[in-house]
Amino acid sequence: MRAACLQTDMARAHAKAHPGAPGAITSLRLADEILAEARARLPVQSVGGVDITTLNAELGAADTALAFARRQFNEAVLAYNRAVRQIPTRLIAAIFGFAPAGTL
Repeated sequence: MRAACLQTDMARAHAKAHPGAPGAITSLRLADEILAEARARLPVQSVGGVDITTLNAELGAADTALAFARRQFNEAVLAYNRAVRQIPTRLIAAIFGFAPAGTL
């Protein structure tokens, strides 16, 4: 689980530093999927006297926030990709090296 968290953090930092790089976004998406699989395999147990229902509620809230952020990101990427493909934006984007981006 810790390795998956570290991998996701590193992928997030790389994507933040290089937001236009399709490989960075793909890495982030894959790291997020690995983290989700690792969380699904965690055994349900009491952690330091914390109620399991409270822990599950917090994890559910985090999942909801992550899904919301992912939807916003994907919508922004789609709007960016539409803009990059339009004329005259397409010409200006090509001059400055902007290319369509990938979604999560």
